Amino acid sequence: MAESIKEEIKVVAVFDRGLKPVKFRWRGRLYIITEVTHTWSSRHGASGILHYAVTDGATLFELAYNQSTMRWSIEASE
Repeated sequence: MAESIKEEIKVVAVFDRGLKPVKFRWRGRLYIITEVTHTWSSRHGASGILHYAVTDGATLFELAYNQSTMRWSIEASE
């Protein structure tokens, strides 16, 4: 069962045929992303949001990037 989180986080990302997160820091711990399993986009008002389902090999996370504010958040973990 996915746990809803919705907290701002710091992410290291690269531009590789689009924006791709590679690691993030959450609650004092560094997570290395081993795979981006799915991507999709949505809107929040006028802001475009890019969503990433990622894993560190043990846990699945949903990360979101707000294109207007240029901020990342962790939306859920499973």
